Amino acid sequence: MRLRRSNANGRGYRRVPAGTGFSYRDLDGSTLPAGPVRDRLESIGIPPA
Repeated sequence: MRLRRSNANGRGYRRVPAGTGFSYRDLDGSTLPAGPVRDRLESIGIPPA
């Protein structure tokens, strides 16, 4: 398996520090609401930017 690089400045979801945890942000910067997409992001553990 080869290492795959990605562009951190590209489009996509972001995880940002918020209080004692993290908040997930959408493409336009709004908070991602609870639901299947957020559950998936929490399960894969996106590293902080």
